[in-house]
Amino acid sequence: MRLYFYAGADSFRMVHTVTFDGTQEPGRASGDFVRGLGVRFRVPMRDASYDRHIRIGGDGTGLLREAVKGITGLRRDPGAAVQAAQFAGERLPDPSTWDQRVTTRLQWIPEWGDYTLSQLSADGFTLRKRSKKGHGWIAAGGGRRASGFGYVGGASGGLSFGLREFWEKFPAQLDVRGAHTDEAEVALWLWSPEAQPMDLRFYHDGLGQDTYAEQLDALNITYEDYEPGFGTPYGIARTSELLFWANESTPGAGQLARQVEAVRTPPQLAVPPGQPIRAKVFGPGLFSEPDRSTEAKAKIEYHLDFLFAYYKDQVDMRRWYGFWDYGDVMHSYDPARHQWRYDVGGYAWDNSEPSPDLWLWFAYLRSGRADILRFAEAMTRHTGEADVYHLGEWAGLGTRHGVQHYADSAKQQRIANTTYRRYYYFLTADERVGDLMHANVDSDETFLVLDPIRKIRTEPYTPDRHALSIGFGTDWSGLVSAWLTEWERRAPSGRGPGTGSSAPWRPSPPSPTASYRAAGCTTWTPGGSRSPRHPSSASPTCRPSSAWGNCAPNSSTSSTCPRSRRPTWTTAATSTPPRPSRPSATAVTSAH
Repeated sequence: MRLYFYAGADSFRMVHTVTFDGTQEPGRASGDFVRGLGVRFRVPMRDASYDRHIRIGGDGTGLLREAVKGITGLRRDPGAAVQAAQFAGERLPDPSTWDQRVTTRLQWIPEWGDYTLSQLSADGFTLRKRSKKGHGWIAAGGGRRASGFGYVGGASGGLSFGLREFWEKFPAQLDVRGAHTDEAEVALWLWSPEAQPMDLRFYHDGLGQDTYAEQLDALNITYEDYEPGFGTPYGIARTSELLFWANESTPGAGQLARQVEAVRTPPQLAVPPGQPIRAKVFGPGLFSEPDRSTEAKAKIEYHLDFLFAYYKDQVDMRRWYGFWDYGDVMHSYDPARHQWRYDVGGYAWDNSEPSPDLWLWFAYLRSGRADILRFAEAMTRHTGEADVYHLGEWAGLGTRHGVQHYADSAKQQRIANTTYRRYYYFLTADERVGDLMHANVDSDETFLVLDPIRKIRTEPYTPDRHALSIGFGTDWSGLVSAWLTEWERRAPSGRGPGTGSSAPWRPSPPSPTASYRAAGCTTWTPGGSRSPRHPSSASPTCRPSSAWGNCAPNSSTSSTCPRSRRPTWTTAATSTPPRPSRPSATAVTSAH
């Protein structure tokens, strides 16, 4: 979780990331099924109940605007000025100035302390309220797509809050509890507790595909590369953004509308499209501004615009929404049933095949269009997290296109490819995406436990960290992109790209002492062996591998040793590195 506070700003921002580390076994009802995931906080309530206000966003900038104790619509009228003030969220005049037929009967007017807006699909939300816990709910309205915005407070101040992409990443929910007490409690649910539990189990029973031969044969009909145990959600992640405002008093309608818009579409600093081209951002000659100067060029531009408009429309038409799905598109279309192949093996969710992320980012860089930026942003968020493993034995690799984002057994670096993230990072400085790119730097280690071509290999193969067998387009391209981007981001002053320096920059090697301690070793002696990736293996002593060469620990030249010659640890127990065991699952069934 990250919190962002800026000098002079009237709001602060939360970036919340959840990584699924639970266990759900296909065919079993028991497991770690998340029932609700949200952020909960409290708001002091100091004003009289008729000066306490609730605002909950509906469609667009529309709002439910109510007081905890309403004095409008009563049988007796307190006065037009009093009613107008309450609706506007202003402090009411002294009750002694009202019509006393109202003032003397305030104790008979109910206080509405609890509110819930529930968005269980992309097409509808419901709103209800009750006086307090233990009493019945009454319907308070509904609509199609809620903004995810709310306000709780009173004439002396309150808190505005909002969850971005509220309806797009359903099931979501907004709860207010105890607004009639001294302290209201608010929950912004990223996964509504009123929805079905988060079911991430693999979608079929294997269909008898027990051998590589059978799996390859099935690949020829469904295009799905199945393997038992590989369709696991363990280690996938999702990031959500929340905004908060501390207000001195209940905001007026105009200010509330601006806050709603900020939640729905946060401001983004950008430059005119021609500027990145002149500055040669991301390299010279890679893209140009739209050019319709000839009939042929105009036709190309028309087709580019058409393709973006088509996919943007398909997202809404086909309802490609949901907590784990939003941001992705489908791979292939089935013309026979006039439907995308959402249920056919490797033809379903796209998972960055064949690089639509790059298409969108270059489309934005060429045009400067805000709608393309937001589409590309949603895809970058999704493909970098829901399609990629961040924990466990396959951390750093992504999953090939399939019916579920983690279903296919082809775990590859190309899906986690830093190239797909770098445009968003360098245009926005998003720190979460920076973390994802940094995590890819050592993802080559994963191929010590996973042979990417194990199903078609005809000769014996033992992984060797000094000569790994990996695919060129599927893995190598992603690795070198990660290393290049790490250099661009973290090179010392005077050693980065464009500095004119001819001296190569190399990262300083980690401390051997820190490395073996992190591996669980108690001593560091020649001849011992222990793998930091698998600290439970081999003997309780460690030694650096021969790759360290003349960059030995405590060597005067260690600060210039290249990454390929940093300290590495070898396993003496077996010739093939063991598959690491997963960390024990934590309780995620009631994360708040």
